Amino acid sequence: MTIQLCSCLDLPEEAFEKALYAAYRGEDMEPLWKQRRLKKEEIIVGVYNVPTEKGGTTIVFKTEDGCFWQLCDMGLGWTFYDQIESDWKSIDSLIDLLPTRINPRPKIEKPWHFEISFNPNVTLVIRPDKSCNNFKWGIRKNT
Repeated sequence: MTIQLCSCLDLPEEAFEKALYAAYRGEDMEPLWKQRRLKKEEIIVGVYNVPTEKGGTTIVFKTEDGCFWQLCDMGLGWTFYDQIESDWKSIDSLIDLLPTRINPRPKIEKPWHFEISFNPNVTLVIRPDKSCNNFKWGIRKNT
């Protein structure tokens, strides 16, 4: 269970286990993430395909105020990433649309079934990928 949860959240297993055992011992805990809450609308200045420790990738968004967010089951969510690394790749099909305003909590059909509109003509589409217990994504050009 721990490994599945950690991989779903892209949370280092050691950090999760440390917090879990502290909770079992009844210790006061610091939040796992020290990050502000999402705004109703975020201005995105960067979108990156980021390699994970498990060999996959995740998508990380950078906002105009320098916060990083990654995809979660209902839009954007907290992340441990706090700076751009050398192995991050910009998503070329979205780079020309930045900066842009997005709704970080779009309407969802069910977990991992949502779309983030970058403008009236381009939408990032997210769907679950059961083959690797993750998600898949694509760009839809609306005409």
